[in-house]
Amino acid sequence: MLRNGLQIVGIGLLAGVLIAQDVAGFLQSVLYGVSAHDPIAIGTGIVVLTVIALIACLFPGIRAARIDPTAVLCPE
Repeated sequence: MLRNGLQIVGIGLLAGVLIAQDVAGFLQSVLYGVSAHDPIAIGTGIVVLTVIALIACLFPGIRAARIDPTAVLCPE
């Protein structure tokens, strides 16, 4: 469950970075004091979004791991 969630997040982050690089001129006018190609800003954004996604995927994963598989696969 955690792997599937983080795969989706990885695809989204990759697409977001590629799109951000394409619209860098617009980002330059919106961001104050930050270059559109600033690796620290981009890296910080990626780390923050990844940590949030990890937390969001972790809680359902822990809850699913506590369930007995036979109770789910063979309901009575």
